[in-house]
Amino acid sequence: MIRALIDAVPGAAEGRVMTQQAQRPYRRIDCDNRALAFVRYLTRSQVVRIDVSGLWVVERDAEIRVRTGTGSATLLVDDARRIPEAVAYVADAVARTRAAYERERRRREVSHAA
Repeated sequence: MIRALIDAVPGAAEGRVMTQQAQRPYRRIDCDNRALAFVRYLTRSQVVRIDVSGLWVVERDAEIRVRTGTGSATLLVDDARRIPEAVAYVADAVARTRAAYERERRRREVSHAA
């Protein structure tokens, strides 16, 4: 899952995780110098939980998305065949966010030029 996410998103890399020993272990994916997603395996329910950071724009629903109040989106992957769907969802969030930043950059250039 981690390798698939990193390979699918240009500029993504595994980030450094700093947790206390008592907390459930997780892995972090960074992109564009900020947290993109936190990935952990939930042993009780035997699913991989992916929490997309609130720093990213997500606008689409997916069967694997769970509505929660934390972060931008939470995805639950219960079958390896769902990995491509999760990867595509996270890659879409990166594309949407980068497009939003680019639109804002262009808007600022136009307003400064006027």
